[in-house]
Amino acid sequence: MAEAIGGRAALLDERGPLALTAPFLMALAPGERLHQQAAASRVDADGRHSQLVYLPLVPFGGEEATATVVLARDLTESVATQNLINATTYVAAFGMLVLIAGGLYRWLGRTLRPMRRAMDTLDRIGHGDFETDLQADSRVAEIARLQEVTRTMAGRLGHIVEIEEENARLAFRDALTDLPNRRLLLEHLEHAIHTVNRTRRHAALLLIDLDNFKTLNDTCGHSAGDRLLQALAQRFTARLRDQDIVARLGGDEFVALLEELSPDRSQAGADAQRIAGELLKAMREPVRIDDIEHVMSGSIGITLFPRGFDTPEELLKQADFAMYQAKQQGRNGVRFYDPAMQRTLLREAELERKLRRALQGEELVIHLQPQVDPEGRILGAEALMRWPQPDGSWISPGEFIPVAEHTGQILEVGRLALQQACHTLRAWQGRPVLDRLPISVNLSPHHLRQPRLMEEVTAILDETGAAAQRLHIEVTESVMADASQPLIANLEALRARGVALALDDFGTGYSSLGYLKRLPLDVLKIDRSFVQDIEHDADDANIVATIAAIAHNMGLSLIAEGVENEAQRDFLVRHGCHRFQGYLYHHAMPVADFEALVAAGTDAADHGTIDTQGEQE
Repeated sequence: MAEAIGGRAALLDERGPLALTAPFLMALAPGERLHQQAAASRVDADGRHSQLVYLPLVPFGGEEATATVVLARDLTESVATQNLINATTYVAAFGMLVLIAGGLYRWLGRTLRPMRRAMDTLDRIGHGDFETDLQADSRVAEIARLQEVTRTMAGRLGHIVEIEEENARLAFRDALTDLPNRRLLLEHLEHAIHTVNRTRRHAALLLIDLDNFKTLNDTCGHSAGDRLLQALAQRFTARLRDQDIVARLGGDEFVALLEELSPDRSQAGADAQRIAGELLKAMREPVRIDDIEHVMSGSIGITLFPRGFDTPEELLKQADFAMYQAKQQGRNGVRFYDPAMQRTLLREAELERKLRRALQGEELVIHLQPQVDPEGRILGAEALMRWPQPDGSWISPGEFIPVAEHTGQILEVGRLALQQACHTLRAWQGRPVLDRLPISVNLSPHHLRQPRLMEEVTAILDETGAAAQRLHIEVTESVMADASQPLIANLEALRARGVALALDDFGTGYSSLGYLKRLPLDVLKIDRSFVQDIEHDADDANIVATIAAIAHNMGLSLIAEGVENEAQRDFLVRHGCHRFQGYLYHHAMPVADFEALVAAGTDAADHGTIDTQGEQE
């Protein structure tokens, strides 16, 4: 059997080996015993490898094996060969795997690199970076499509973000100057209010309004005005500290917010005024536009805070009140907010609203102050507007006339006075004595410059049927400062229509013989400021005497206002003035009372019982 298998063999029983081919024992495991079943195993010893096969031998008629044949074959060389084959196979397989992995890596690299670039682009988009040079260059259609979609998305999102950023900029920045607008200013102001309340350091709000900016726009065009605003915006920004901001509210209004001023209110006010002075200097520096140098000025209102219960709207209102006061005081200056000033302005605003309603309802009425001769005989009347209140009180003309002038409502006041005076003149026609009395109406300089003044007066005369010869119009001496051709044309047209013209307040302002020569006047009125001290002030007496001489030499009638005593009247009579208006004779009175006064005076004259005081017996 050993020869048949080219190996070795052994016969075993339960006691051990019975026969064997030497050296076989070395191949047997210690304690080898009988096997009842055929089996095979491998034995490795001393660097040799053997394959063992166990064949049990059962005696004829027996049931259990009584001996076992063990066959052994040396596999050392075969195992070495197999190991070599295995190692070669492993190496080849590993090499193949490396090649496959390298190729796959290269292929995946070329395939996934565009995808990775697309993913990187998407990541930058997520962080707000929409710039990309991504190209659809992948050979894989799906990846190329991803590249194309990513590039398109980056472009569109970038465009959308640009639009949104521009919209956000426009929402918080002024389009012309790129300064913060009102909305952003209010946010800064809200933060500043909280800050000063916490730190107790003062802050200031400056409202800057250019003087006469409309004139520049009208004469040089809006483009020049825009460039001027841009230049001033840059100057304002350069003059302020780093912690301050300047914003544009619109038009020619700017606002500067000064923060972190001194805890001491006086020092904070001084610092705010110094910075305001720098801003005024910036405005006064020439600005060259289209080879023309423009010099501007401005009015600045300042409010300091905290004051307690501050709000952005309230602070802006306070600064606006102060700026308005700066303009009222001559422009090109600085004014701090004063609560008393605010109350005055609020009163004026209240009057403006009430006056508008009163004009719409024609609540204002004329009162007539008689004009008399030295004997007290009534020669005419001046119409003075009065504003009665429901409770029986009156609002003084000295209070509502300035408001009407500031708001432009003086035109409506003058128009209403003309209408009521003409209605009164029409009612007097055909009535003894009254039908020969004129009524004087004082029109503002602004009213007299209106291009359609003559149309307005003509329409009122035609509507009421009043005689133009009985209507006198008084012009204040301030019109002489701007005796323009349209103004003179209006006056000449009124004169041609039969309306007499009187120059009121003569001697108080712009008196000039040249103006008197140009204006088509009929009457000079001596202002009450000269009459009241005529007895004690030699200068006033000389002025009155001179005015009387001028009127006499130029053939003008003369009326003295504010005559309150006989000494004044006697002086005026000695110097050629024979018409008077004042409390020596009469106060202004309702039209009905004036008519009754005239009627009573006529009756008294018929009976010879009128005195120089204008009191009827």
